[in-house]
Amino acid sequence: TLHPATAYTTDDLKCEVTVTDPDAGDSLFVDITWYKDGVNQTSLYVFNYSVTNGTATNVSTVLSGNTTKGEVWKCSAKATDGTYSTAWVNSSAVTIQNSVPTVPILDQPANGSSTNDVTPFLNWTISTDADSDAIAYGIEISDVSSFAHINQSNYSLTENNYTATT
Repeated sequence: TLHPATAYTTDDLKCEVTVTDPDAGDSLFVDITWYKDGVNQTSLYVFNYSVTNGTATNVSTVLSGNTTKGEVWKCSAKATDGTYSTAWVNSSAVTIQNSVPTVPILDQPANGSSTNDVTPFLNWTISTDADSDAIAYGIEISDVSSFAHINQSNYSLTENNYTATT
């Protein structure tokens, strides 16, 4: 089984296997291989990993830094008890999803505050994006706290500040 079932660029991928053998005393081992976009990732191969009969075991992990949005990953496992081996069994494929950027925080003026300045300067923390996507900010300025009426808006700002106009 490949975890998580829905993976983002910030998630590690884990290949978990459960091997069962009716011969309770046998030593059990698994081999794991990973596929990215249908290509075997030989550098990630795991050979003869010892597992316990009937116990789910995380055998191999691909760290998030090795994945990119849009890639399709799956793991494949083969078990052996030293005498008999299974065929390779594939996990379900997981497509790496786009990660959400960090949330900016308004720091000037303080978030939730009000001002009589008709052209206030707004400044907020810079967002970061794990996928290195370009970030655009959106602002809305209202003269009522419910924002039932928007005086100004801009949803395509690339800097982390804005001065309102009259």
